[in-house]
Amino acid sequence: MIILGISDNHESHACILKDGVLVSAISEERLSRIKSDSRYPKRAIDKVIEIAEIDPKKIDLVVFAGSAKYIWQSLYNKNAKFSIADWIKEMDIYWKPILLDGKKISPFLLFDTFKHLGGGNLESEPYYPMINQCRSLPPSEWAIVGEKIRRKAVESQLGLENVNIVSYRHEDCHKMYGFYSSPYDKKEALILTIEGGGDDSSATVSTVDANGSITEHWSSNKVNLGRLYHYVTLVLGMKPGQHEYKMMGLAPYGNSYHGKKSLDFFKSLHIVDGIEIVNTNKVKDLYFSVIEGIRGQRFDGIAWGIQECLEETLATWVKNCINKFNISNVVISGGVSQNIKAVKALVDLPEVDQLWVGPIS
Repeated sequence: MIILGISDNHESHACILKDGVLVSAISEERLSRIKSDSRYPKRAIDKVIEIAEIDPKKIDLVVFAGSAKYIWQSLYNKNAKFSIADWIKEMDIYWKPILLDGKKISPFLLFDTFKHLGGGNLESEPYYPMINQCRSLPPSEWAIVGEKIRRKAVESQLGLENVNIVSYRHEDCHKMYGFYSSPYDKKEALILTIEGGGDDSSATVSTVDANGSITEHWSSNKVNLGRLYHYVTLVLGMKPGQHEYKMMGLAPYGNSYHGKKSLDFFKSLHIVDGIEIVNTNKVKDLYFSVIEGIRGQRFDGIAWGIQECLEETLATWVKNCINKFNISNVVISGGVSQNIKAVKALVDLPEVDQLWVGPIS
């Protein structure tokens, strides 16, 4: 069986699998030369087919990672094109009115405000029809429209009709990648995902048995650890989605003397209750409220505080999950698992036998 895999959320990628073996994979950014390119990955699809030396007509299945509900946002290529000023403008015109002022605002305000970042040929982009089709529809129907538009885009590019296309939940793709890239074949394992946000959650807890059957035990979309790190990056004047590693690198230059107040504030936003990370709902948003919460604190102390909070929270969560399920082989996947210092803290836990983070987690 030949499978074309496509990711068009956050950043865009494509790959080809032949009978379960990965034979080609590439990110759209490598070909467009636009870092974090999240548009429909036309170049990447063409390239993986070329590298795999297959006839598109031989493709048995096209698999998309994640829901198509918000793929129209790729038109203005937010992660790639937003400047720091654009990120702050989004906070001011969209999130502040919604989260702090209780107003109802259409997400299409963001498209109308930032569409110039997508360039002059937006109407020619495969996902552009979603703009006019979804403006008058409730968000609950956007995924249905998006799946039809995805299908049309792929069929047009491959020159085929009635292609067999499926979409998998974003979080489940993280689980599958984490487990199947790990050395835990034929072993029980604990699979934890944690990120800024997926299709319906920002953190999950699952177990996998020796037969490879994965069972999800808990999920929540109110775990803000990834989002918090994301927006603290912006508070410190760096680009969310790209510069979190700079804050992780800055953290060791801080200490408790300069960072304790920041740490105490960050820790007050979540508690770990068993295998759950519970949002205390202390703040209504993660930008303006954070600015107030750490006002007057030094930049290196802030970085130390958020990193220390992340490491402490993850360590407690992982230990609780190991104790609950009596499984010490651990897989961590999702964006937060790219924080290598936090992962090092988890590796050092005596409760952990083995810990795996896939290289493109």
